[in-house]
Amino acid sequence: MRRSLKHFASAAIVAILAVGFSPVQSAQASEWVSGLSWSNLHVKNEAGVFERFRREFDEKSVLLSGTDTQHNQAWARVGSKSVTATYVGGVANAGRQVQFVIDSDIEVADNLAGDENIAVADAAGYAEIVLTPKAAAKEDDVIRVDLAAGSQTVGTMVILWKKAGFSPIVKLVGTTTGPQATCNVVYDCQGSDLWEATYEWSVFKREWLPEYAQVFAKSYIYGSTIGLNYKVTDIWGTPLKKKDVSLILDRGCSVCKWGKFVSKKPTNAAGLVSFSFKNLNTKAQVLNYTSVNPDTKEPGEGFLPFSINPTTNDLDESVDYFWPQIVPDLSLRATAIKFEILNRGDVAADLAGDVLVSGVKNPALAIDKAGQLKTDQVFVRLAISYLRNAQANQLYAPNISVSATNGGFATLATPSLPSEKITAIGKGKTAMTFGYNSSNQKKYVDVILTGTKPGKTTWTFKIGGVTKTVVQTFKN
Repeated sequence: MRRSLKHFASAAIVAILAVGFSPVQSAQASEWVSGLSWSNLHVKNEAGVFERFRREFDEKSVLLSGTDTQHNQAWARVGSKSVTATYVGGVANAGRQVQFVIDSDIEVADNLAGDENIAVADAAGYAEIVLTPKAAAKEDDVIRVDLAAGSQTVGTMVILWKKAGFSPIVKLVGTTTGPQATCNVVYDCQGSDLWEATYEWSVFKREWLPEYAQVFAKSYIYGSTIGLNYKVTDIWGTPLKKKDVSLILDRGCSVCKWGKFVSKKPTNAAGLVSFSFKNLNTKAQVLNYTSVNPDTKEPGEGFLPFSINPTTNDLDESVDYFWPQIVPDLSLRATAIKFEILNRGDVAADLAGDVLVSGVKNPALAIDKAGQLKTDQVFVRLAISYLRNAQANQLYAPNISVSATNGGFATLATPSLPSEKITAIGKGKTAMTFGYNSSNQKKYVDVILTGTKPGKTTWTFKIGGVTKTVVQTFKN
């Protein structure tokens, strides 16, 4: 039922005076839950309900979850019949009681017996209250929820109703040549060929990081054409179609030069929109440029740093940051590149990348036309230990290209499609380009090579000026 915080406080004092030690407890439980904190109070993730998830970090790059700003608000879409506030206390609080204190601008019913909204945590230390507006909630209606346990309280969680389409979330899901990221319910997107710097760069700069946003970087050689894919949803994850998105190139880079491009486009039915633009700088302009990082005060030379920002121009929105750089070359030290053939036809290879089967070195692999086995695949792992070019400048996700003869395919493993699950060609290509992604401490990439025609197939990898080849014979 609806109860104000002031009403609860007065009722608690009366109960304490009457009993002498604590408010009247449920007969089902003998004590209150302990150690209330913001990590205990949540709103259940349901269709049309989204709880705030700010990416706040401590000095050790650990994501915080118990602060009063990290998840202190939730949004319910107009039309949602109910919302569920939860207590998550862990097994140590199993069987103990917790009180949900409700202060609402609208009349609501709930699923708990009695007027005090006291629940008993289950075996996992979990309890909930389902709040159902007695009349359909309208835009900007608010319900506020606190947790209480005796003299302890935590809150307030604000639940706000908004119409569909509220607060566009603009996610940079990849380049137009590489794999596209897969995003989870809190808009953490992984698997593209961009270097994600969210965790590395946001530790000491929490305030500039927009809610639900990530930070990406990539190095491009002068004269490159940059192609980017964005996905736009509302705050509940529903794709927004025909939503205008504008792309802003950093005007702070006085030396950067760009060709003409369409800077404002609508999304398609899936909420996707792509932009493409060409850099017009010369190698000399890049080599001669000097700068100072405004945050670290570190001087730099031989590269052009800039930013690219999308916007829907809505008052409430969240957009991913992209901080690429133009470099004079993408050359890498040959000694920094570790290129391994881990197996052929699901048989482990030796250090030279060869297998020996029944006395035959690298025998022909039978083509699996059904795409259910790994017996027609060559498993390659690539690691780069020194991601700096000839000027010793850091390179972010430098492009690697793979091409094949004789109908060969190459498939890049991603978090959503790990190498052990790749059997069919699926997302593979006869020629592909992708950025070397070493985000989140992962220092290698896996590529699965698959044959489709009898005879010799050759794959050629171009890695920062270094060429590697893989040869394998196939049979029907």
